[in-house]
This record gives sequence, C-alpha cells and structure tokens, in this order.
Amino acid sequence: MNTVDVKLLKYKFTFRQLAWREEHTIKFEGKDARRVLLSSALHAISGLVVTSYEEAYRVIEALPIPILNRVFVMYKGGLPDSREFTTLNLYQAPSPRSYQDQVAREEATKSLKVESKLDEVEANILKDARDGKGGFKGAIKLEGSALV
Repeated sequence: MNTVDVKLLKYKFTFRQLAWREEHTIKFEGKDARRVLLSSALHAISGLVVTSYEEAYRVIEALPIPILNRVFVMYKGGLPDSREFTTLNLYQAPSPRSYQDQVAREEATKSLKVESKLDEVEANILKDARDGKGGFKGAIKLEGSALV
C-alpha cells in the first residue's frame, strides 16, 4: 500500500493512495471536494489508525483552508505518477468508401468464377448430349457438381 506522510506540528498524517475506482465512487454531496478526498484517504494520525470515514472527516474539517490546501498538494504530489496504458499498432479500418470498392471487386471476381464454371458445365452437358454419353442423369450430375 503506497502511503504519503504529511507532518503538521507534532502530528504525522498518513494518507493511503486511493485506487481510481475508489476515487470515482466518492460522493461529495455538496461538501468541499478536497476535504472529502483527504478524509477518504486518511489512514492514520501519528500511528493511531482512523477507523471510519466520519472520524477522518471531523479531523480534516478542523484544518484551516490554507493548511488544507497545502496538505492536499503534498498528498497529491507525494503519490507515485499515475500510469497510462497505451497500445501500439492499432488496427486502422479502411475508409467506408474504399471498403465498399473492395467488396464490390471481390464479388465481381467471385461471380465471374461462378459464371465461368457454369459455362463449362453447360458446355460439357451439350457435348455429352451430342455424343450421347450419360444422357439426362449425367447432365444432372454435372450440373450438381457445378453448384458445389
């Protein structure tokens, strides 16, 4: 647990680092945001552990505003740097127009392949019909193979 110690006169205030989720769930309810944040983070005073938020708020509420501001700056400045996560080499989607063109080209080549296969099957059927091989059943079999 990362802690920040702030010395005021003969007292040592120990504040713990709040997780980002804790910070975002704090309800300020019209109170001074710095006081609420410091009371949420207050862990101990001169070795005495603070047991509840209400106790911590009463202690922080007793501090005058100029001292409160300095304590807040010392608390925030004493925390380790926040980490930011980034990703490298993110996928860049093509623009919608270029993607439409690409899909149209692929569909055109696919339909050309299907057409050429059907033409080949029709030619084979006609050739078999002229030569008298296979008959009607052979034509159906060839046509079925073209659709697969």
